Amino acid sequence: MTHNRVPVWLTDFITKYLVPLELVFTLAALIGYFIKLAEAEYGSLIFGLGLTMLAIVYFLAGFAPASDDNLVKSIFVKTFYLGMSVTVVGIYFSGSQLPGSSVMLNIGLVTTVITMLLIVITSIKDWDITVTRLIIRGITVILLAVLIILNQQP
Repeated sequence: MTHNRVPVWLTDFITKYLVPLELVFTLAALIGYFIKLAEAEYGSLIFGLGLTMLAIVYFLAGFAPASDDNLVKSIFVKTFYLGMSVTVVGIYFSGSQLPGSSVMLNIGLVTTVITMLLIVITSIKDWDITVTRLIIRGITVILLAVLIILNQQP
């Protein structure tokens, strides 16, 4: 019996290269956004590509096999990545002034913040570097969302 799952090679690639991929795509999105603010050519394209690729990376990270024996924590981590993916899509919608941006941002940010808090609560006794990295990822995406929201043109 076959199941519809993300291929193992793809999840291994995402988990191995998650940090460099998210760094490159986040920087591309920020550079593209500032180019877009300067009304230079290709700013919107770079902004959109960076955020789209970042959303795909977070979406696939949400479906990566759990590396933790704690079932509750692994469910929270998966939900966290899916919430981050929705938040990044909401950031793109908001930065491009597309309809539905506020709904996407609200759903994504609420999901990200709640799951981040739940991960911290469930990891108090067994804190490790993974939890710290998740918190840094969450705060980075939240700050990126706030930057986009504050710099929106009326």
